[in-house]
Parts: sequence; C-alpha cells; structure tokens
Amino acid sequence: MAQAAIIINTSDLSFTHGNGLSGQHVIPAKTPDEDFGILVVYPTPEIQDIGDERRTVHWLKSTPLAKDICGMRSEDGKYTRLGVLFCNAEPDLPKELLAAIEEEMELLNDNPPDVKYRKTKEGVMAAINVEDPDVRKAKIRLSATVQKERQKFEKYCRSLVTKEEVALAKRTMLETAAKLVSDGDTLWAGNEMDRRNISELPKWACRLLGLSRPWCYLAQQMEPCPGCGKPNPVGVITCGSCGAVYDREMADYAKMSNAEKARSLYPDRYLEPVGTAPKK
Repeated sequence: MAQAAIIINTSDLSFTHGNGLSGQHVIPAKTPDEDFGILVVYPTPEIQDIGDERRTVHWLKSTPLAKDICGMRSEDGKYTRLGVLFCNAEPDLPKELLAAIEEEMELLNDNPPDVKYRKTKEGVMAAINVEDPDVRKAKIRLSATVQKERQKFEKYCRSLVTKEEVALAKRTMLETAAKLVSDGDTLWAGNEMDRRNISELPKWACRLLGLSRPWCYLAQQMEPCPGCGKPNPVGVITCGSCGAVYDREMADYAKMSNAEKARSLYPDRYLEPVGTAPKK
C-alpha cells in the first residue's frame, strides 16, 4: 500500500524546497487560527510496462522525499531548526484516492496534449488546444476528483499529528531563535561591517521571542504577561522576561486559579517524574 509522509510547520514562515529530482515543494506557514501548517508528501506513482501490452503502477516511497524537503539530509538540519518537523505517522493512501490518481494517470497517458500552432492576427505563433472536447471534460472531472479526495485525506493527516510533536517543533524553534538573537547581538557588538551582516532571520527570531534590540526595533502593541506582569508584544508565544509559554487566549488566564495558571504557563517546571502516576 502506498504511504504518505507528513511535515508540519509551527512557525509563521513558509519554506520552499526544490531541486531537479524532487521538484518544488512549499511547507506552508501556520495561520493565526491553527497550531501548525501542514504539507502532506505523497508517494510518486510511475506507470511501468511489464510486457504483453500490460502496465502496472509502481509507487515510489514518500519518506526519503519528505526528509529531503525538511532538510534532514543536510548537516545543520535546515528547516527542522525553525519549527518544521517530520512526523512519525505514515498513513496509507485511501483506496478512493489511489483509484482517482490511477484513473487520471491512465487518461493522461492515453491522451497526451494535442495542440496546433497557428499565427495570430498580431503575427505571433500560438499553441491552440485541439483535443477532443469529451477528453478535455474528462481531464477536468478527474482532476477535480483527485483534489477533493486529497483534501479529505489531508484533513485526516492533520488529526494524526500528536501534541508531543507540535511541542517538540516549537521547543526546537524557540531554542534556535534564542541562538539567532545571540548571533545578532554578537554582530551588533562588532564593527560597522558586522552590523550590516545581520540578516532577516535573527530579526525574525527577535520578534518571535518578543525581544527588543537596537538592530530590530518594531513598534508593537503591548500586553502584560499573566505570569510575571511584564509587558510583551501582542501575539508572541513566550514571555521575554519569565519564559511563560502562551498556549491560549490571554483572557482565559484570568479565569484560572493560580495553580492552573502556573501549570499552563510553565509546563516544564511541573513535569511529572518518569515512572510516577499522575496526580489526581
């Protein structure tokens, strides 16, 4: 059975990967109303001739391609340092989607593009589609079917992403952001040429952590941290002063008891020791 791979992105940056072998893929950024953006990497189908006028479909695995897209085959991990994570789930493609893809492939292979070149009134040679209208309608219908089945499947894939995977991606992103800000501070402390070398990535990290730096000033609306009370820019996911992690709306914290608020804002401080039963 053909299996898909799942890539999530917990940052507000989109990442584009492309090369001559795997083509171009975009890992979408998360939107304000979701915990992560998602890219489902599909296995690549190939039609193989097995003789006697018989053909079969062979599905190339999606896992190596997904790891390449994430940058896991590079020395520095590339996008996996910035909120991108290759998930453990490798769901099988549903029969309906497989059937739709194979039917579309058969039609496209049996009906390659049919064009004629004609000179327009302006004297320009243009390619005119002259394929049979019924074939054109069938291509449109099958393409719409494949897209519909993919949307259903990708919604299911989103449900397979675990909270632990999302937390790991966010934690790695925050650790990287802290290092990027430190790199920016080091460059700023150098000469004028060094200051010019501060790229947009450390500035993005500075905004993510809600920090203010002379090399990354951005006027923002501020709101008090529900943990320590220090002001933070609206929309950041962690307090730049006490390290509180915001995983819900600010108004919700006012409704909590002090103990509930502390456990929500500082989850790392209240982790249960391994092998102990959770407190009731």
